Amino acid sequence: MFKLRRLNIPNGKLPFYLLEEDGNIPYQLFREAIVKDGNYESQINKIDAWMARRACKEPVPLTKVKPLGKRDRNDKILDFEYKTDMIRVYSFAYAGGEVIWDGERKDPKAQDRTILRLRTIKVRFYEQIAADKEVQIQDL
Repeated sequence: MFKLRRLNIPNGKLPFYLLEEDGNIPYQLFREAIVKDGNYESQINKIDAWMARRACKEPVPLTKVKPLGKRDRNDKILDFEYKTDMIRVYSFAYAGGEVIWDGERKDPKAQDRTILRLRTIKVRFYEQIAADKEVQIQDL
């Protein structure tokens, strides 16, 4: 079962959420591992800053935050990739904002599988909304 955790972004005009699935928040776990590792903390902080800029409707570099291509023609819901030199974070559109799903270290071999997983999660999320008519939202 999916839940959303609302991010409190100062001056945010668009809602941003972290996706929770069965009690786990994939992005939060990924971020904690990156910070603990220490090698890419500055890169994950850049991505967090770009999310805040998007939430505030401020411009972000189009080479670093972009809609993903190659969606199924029936898939009308945008999904996005935030990227730095070594980090990728994936999200999808929801309620005029974005749901942050998960991240990974740059790995071209794994990227296609990760995007496929993102799209599978996105479909399941929207199916839950269609069945339940809502999704539980809590502050982080």
